[in-house]
Amino acid sequence: MKISGALSKALNEQIAMEANAAHAYLAAGSWCEIPDYDGSAAFFYAQAEEEHQNMLKFVNFLNTQDLGAIIPALKQQPK
Repeated sequence: MKISGALSKALNEQIAMEANAAHAYLAAGSWCEIPDYDGSAAFFYAQAEEEHQNMLKFVNFLNTQDLGAIIPALKQQPK
C-alpha cells in the first residue's frame, strides 16, 4: 500500500500527540503519588500506558511501510 506524504506527515503528528498525552498522564500520576492519591495515580498511569501503546501502533505501522516513524524528543523544562 502506497502512503502519501501528507498521510505520513499526519501519522507522525499523531505520534507526537500520543507521546505528549502519555507524558501528561504520567506527570499527573506522579503528582498524585505525593499526597497519596493512589487511586488517581493508578488511573493516570493506566492512561499513560494506553497512550503509549497507541503511539506504538502508529510507529509500527509507519515502520512496516518503510517510511520510518519520527519519534519526538521531550523538551527540557526550564529550571
